[in-house]
Amino acid sequence: MFGLGFLEVFPLVLIFVSLFGIITTNNAIKTIIYMTILNAGVITFWIILGSEYGTTTLPPIMVDDIISQTNYLERMADPLPSALMITAIVIGFAVTAVLIIILISIFRRYRSTDWRVIVPLAKKDYKGEFKPFEEDIPATPYPAKGKGPIISEYIKYPGPGLKREEKGGVK
Repeated sequence: MFGLGFLEVFPLVLIFVSLFGIITTNNAIKTIIYMTILNAGVITFWIILGSEYGTTTLPPIMVDDIISQTNYLERMADPLPSALMITAIVIGFAVTAVLIIILISIFRRYRSTDWRVIVPLAKKDYKGEFKPFEEDIPATPYPAKGKGPIISEYIKYPGPGLKREEKGGVK
């Protein structure tokens, strides 16, 4: 019978926790983190399924001394799953990088990482009803020559559609 041990259950827990997080979170940054965890869980699960317990698997390298051993081909690890998982790791890294770049663009346009704020503003933007902010807030904690707010002022920012006074208060 097929029994699941700790090594098979742990990646499944990672997968389901990350799926739950993706569905329930309202923060875009957390969504990207959960997607990265999901990627790691899937890769870990497939690597564990590819290993065999109780046997000593040999590396898939053909050397004359090793070929003379008996049962070498039966004990040799299959290189295809390893190659696919390395490819999946690289693709996961690239997807995460692209998602972070897209999130930076979304934040610069809508001034939020909350899906509850981004989605309605994006719908208005699609219809042509959304007007971008007049001032461009730099994405740096150190503004050039005293122009623009610093990172601590992002926290005090009242949100889309509201105006700031010169001293940082809400009108």
